[in-house]
Amino acid sequence: MEQLLLFVVLGLGAGAAYALLALGIVVIYKGSGVVNVAHGAIAMFSAFVCTALVGDGVPEPVALLLTCALAAVGGIGVYLLVMRPLRNASALSQVVASIGLLLTLNGLAVLLWRDSMASGRQAAILLPSTSVELFGVSFGVDRLYLLGTVVALTVLLSLAYRRTGFGLATRAAAESERAASLLGISPDRVATINWALGCGLAGLSGALIAPISGLNVTALTFIVLPALAAALVGSFTSFTLTAATGVVLGVGQSVVTGFWTLQGVSVALPLLVVVIAITVTGKRIPLRGTLAPPRPARATDGRVTRLWLVLLPALVLGSLLIGGRQLTAAITASMIAVVVALSLVVVTGYVGQANLAPLTFAAVGAFGASILGTGLGLPFPVPIVLTALVTMLVGALIGLPALRIRGVNLAVITLGTGIAVDAVVFQNYEVSGGQTGRLVPPPSLFGMSLDAATRPLAFALMVAVVLGVVTLAVANLRRSAVGRTMLAVRSNERAAAAAGVGVAGVKIYAFALSAAIGSIGGGLLAYQAGATSGNNFVTALSLSVVALAFIGGIAAISGAYIAGFLATGGVFFVLLNQISGIGGYWDVLTGLLLIATVVTQPDGIALKNQELKAAVRTRLRSATPT
Repeated sequence: MEQLLLFVVLGLGAGAAYALLALGIVVIYKGSGVVNVAHGAIAMFSAFVCTALVGDGVPEPVALLLTCALAAVGGIGVYLLVMRPLRNASALSQVVASIGLLLTLNGLAVLLWRDSMASGRQAAILLPSTSVELFGVSFGVDRLYLLGTVVALTVLLSLAYRRTGFGLATRAAAESERAASLLGISPDRVATINWALGCGLAGLSGALIAPISGLNVTALTFIVLPALAAALVGSFTSFTLTAATGVVLGVGQSVVTGFWTLQGVSVALPLLVVVIAITVTGKRIPLRGTLAPPRPARATDGRVTRLWLVLLPALVLGSLLIGGRQLTAAITASMIAVVVALSLVVVTGYVGQANLAPLTFAAVGAFGASILGTGLGLPFPVPIVLTALVTMLVGALIGLPALRIRGVNLAVITLGTGIAVDAVVFQNYEVSGGQTGRLVPPPSLFGMSLDAATRPLAFALMVAVVLGVVTLAVANLRRSAVGRTMLAVRSNERAAAAAGVGVAGVKIYAFALSAAIGSIGGGLLAYQAGATSGNNFVTALSLSVVALAFIGGIAAISGAYIAGFLATGGVFFVLLNQISGIGGYWDVLTGLLLIATVVTQPDGIALKNQELKAAVRTRLRSATPT
């Protein structure tokens, strides 16, 4: 009994942290309708800022106030520069913009405080660290202070949003921005204040929980998952239910960790809560009345012209023949990244179903290549084919929640799936093979070696052939009757169902096909490296892939090619890094480019290129004398 009580008390700290972070997420949603996936990143960055201020001699209370104030000002900037232009965009576009903010803050934190993280610098301790004893159990009093802070803020926020004029204005804007505007309420002003308050709460939570969790960029950033789980249970409206769920999640994780030693099971607990909360009740994120209905990203017609069928292979072959080993490896990496990006074109671009964990499917393909190739000795390409078939079943299973939900709800589930699988599987050394990873045998076909280490050109040509086949398959899908039904489902599920389209079957098919394509990309990546490790498929890298796919154009095949060209380790990355050493800034640049793309060109670079080419053709035709 004493041991159980100990784990319950120890979990109060984490639970209070989840609750505190979730309160800020609810505040931002109430004010602007944005589910801020970057909320954990804001808390992470604030924790580093507060620690740096204290290290420079600023008193702890002043450092905490400055941190919260800076976070609030940053929140105002994020809304005015990013979210305000996206006010009438789809909820998924807003989530993608917050992913750009997450990548930017993570990259900046690594650049600014790399030395502090390498030296193991401790976070600034802002709460009393003495121990108290209760029922024979000794624990830090800081956990009680955290819990008390959560209770006090929950009461204050509940009263403020129920009893004050600002709270009523926020609720009115959430119900109908048009009606609120007619009543003299400015939705922009309401959203700005709520973003400032929500980000200020993120700054407070980051500074207070850093001494418990440690100054770790990844750990603090993805603490957003349990916070999102708590907010979902609270329907993004109830502060009391949200805070209570956050505390219960923290306590549950602590108890599970104490009595169940399975790797990563405590991380998977919030995912279970999310899945149950969303799937059982359907839509947990309430709809918001906006000034104009959002539209999905425009999709290309899927045509692959004869010019590109000749020109692109010629360019790839010429570059491979002229370039050295490094350029060949970069071209190969870009082509593999295109395959993974095409998996997102199918499920997100064509059907509108959000998937924030594409590398989870790629990881199944990579580990399948190792298990079937090394463990069972199956020859290439049998492991890739068999694993792709198995991954289709995994994709269909993950896509089951999409039968009842879509958009942001599904994005949260797929994000949670990626984090949970990463913790339970990829970080489990017995499965992933530890630091060295699992070996993958050199591929060969019809007696010809395709080993990427000894025959990189042959391996690259094989990847080019696979990419060509996948590209034509996705292009034909877009132009087929199935592709047209996919776009109909993306546009309006109810209208598609009324027209006789089997919406459930289309969604499951899209997830299964997307999973198979992602698995093929992961298998090729494993064969290129000669080994595979869970560190190659972590959630942060998955979000980077999503970012690049949206930058290129999530509903365009050419957008997937742009994403592969921009991928880390790809052609553009290697060439620029050789010239300017820009590799260390790549995450920051990717995040900023994603934000700029979503705000200024939500359809992606590929569609913008098509618009420019069409404008040039029109001008040339008008200038040509008849």
